[in-house]
Amino acid sequence: MPSLVRQLGLAIRPRLSYSRANFLVHAGIAEAHAEIQRIIDGNFYPVVSVVGERRSGKTHFAVHLTETLSEVHDSVYLFDGEQFRNVLLESSGWNRSNGKRYFIVDDADRYLASLDDGESGALVRLIEELRVQGGYLVFFRGVPLESYGFDDHLRSRFRSGMEWVIGDPDRSEVLPLLNLLCRQRGIRFPEKKLQYLSRRLGNSL
Repeated sequence: MPSLVRQLGLAIRPRLSYSRANFLVHAGIAEAHAEIQRIIDGNFYPVVSVVGERRSGKTHFAVHLTETLSEVHDSVYLFDGEQFRNVLLESSGWNRSNGKRYFIVDDADRYLASLDDGESGALVRLIEELRVQGGYLVFFRGVPLESYGFDDHLRSRFRSGMEWVIGDPDRSEVLPLLNLLCRQRGIRFPEKKLQYLSRRLGNSL
């Protein structure tokens, strides 16, 4: 089923405003949202993945998580995949500290899909640093782990971590989600119009 964005014809839009105020923890991400925060507050393996299709809300989820963690932790960093690649390649030992570090990587496919067999050393080293010092890597990905061409040294570390797949919201959540999607794009519909649209739209992201 087409996404809510495509059903509404919102493909051409101004730059989106991502913030916690415009984010809905719907049924399709509720478990991931709760478990990621539980894991990050504990002592678990430092690799976490959230997998979702295009326009499933990964970027907004990443921003929401970054803002949430930044309220209670100092070293929280949000990168897209290309920025993360540059950090690893150009800044060996970048911003090392004795405290926990939290790396949120949105659009992680841009980095992970570029790795061939034998090119995972920089990321493996960072994972091992975080495993010893504390901290986490949270990757927001668009494809399954098997789609990447990197080596088993890195693949095994992803398999040792946790992974969630973004699901669809409940039908009852379509109206509030639609309201937030419109607000995010600077569009204001009367309440009756939103209710009419929510009845006609499917609930697929």
